[in-house]
Amino acid sequence: MRAIKDPVRETYGMDYSARFTDEFEKLIELAKEKIEPFSKKEISYWTYYFEINGEDVASEFDCCDDVKCIEQTKTEIKEQYGEDTQIEEVYYDNDGDHERIEICSQCGKPLNEWLTWCGDELKYIEENEWTADFLKEEAFLIHCIFQSMPTCDNRISEYAKHQGGDVLTQAIENRELFFQRIGKLAQCVIGYF
Repeated sequence: MRAIKDPVRETYGMDYSARFTDEFEKLIELAKEKIEPFSKKEISYWTYYFEINGEDVASEFDCCDDVKCIEQTKTEIKEQYGEDTQIEEVYYDNDGDHERIEICSQCGKPLNEWLTWCGDELKYIEENEWTADFLKEEAFLIHCIFQSMPTCDNRISEYAKHQGGDVLTQAIENRELFFQRIGKLAQCVIGYF
C-alpha cells in the first residue's frame, strides 16, 4: 500500500507536499480510533518554565500549570541554586506542533499532544516488541503520532527539488518508506485492538 499520492503539478512547478492516498488515510484514522480508548491523558495546555536572576533555567524544570507542581518546582530550584535565588515564572500556551512530547517535571502530565516531527518517537516505538501491553502502555504517544500525520519528517527539501533526478527520487522513496513504517504501526494497532 502506498502512503503518499504522486506530486501534483501546480502553476510554478511540482508540489511535493505529503498528501496521503485515500487508503492510507483510512488506515491511520482507523488506527487512531482503535488506540484512542487507551490513550486518554489529561494534558496541561500551559507550560511553566522559570528564569533565575533573569536567565532561563534548564528545561528539566518545566512543569504543568498545576499550582502544586509550580510550587514544588520552585522549591527544587531553590535547593539547587540557593535560597536567595530570584525565580520568575514564565509560561506559554502549548497549542501547535512540537518536536517531542514534553512532560511535567513533577507529575508527569503531558504538556502537549501534537508533533511537527515524529521520527524519534517512531524509532522508540520500533525498538520495542509490539505486544498488546506495550501498545497500551504507549497508547498516548502512538495516538499523538497518528493524529499529527502528515508530519514534516522526510519532507522533500529544496535541494532535492533543485537537483532532481536520483537525488529527488531518493528523497521521495525515503519519505514513502518513513510513512510505510507509520502504516505498519497502524496495522499492528488495528490487529491488536
